[in-house]
Amino acid sequence: MKILIVADEESQYIWDHFDPERFKDVELILSCGDLKAAYLSYLVSMIHAPLLLYSRQP
Repeated sequence: MKILIVADEESQYIWDHFDPERFKDVELILSCGDLKAAYLSYLVSMIHAPLLLYSRQP
């Protein structure tokens, strides 16, 4: 299983140079950090994988 893990900073590579072939085998997106909803929505719509959000509350 391939998992794309993203956290804290948006990747300009993914935003500006998205290559569907590079992400074709991703089965899950894991987000841990402060990312904009628009960025996460973009990842889900482009990669077609479910998103799991992790947030640790003190």
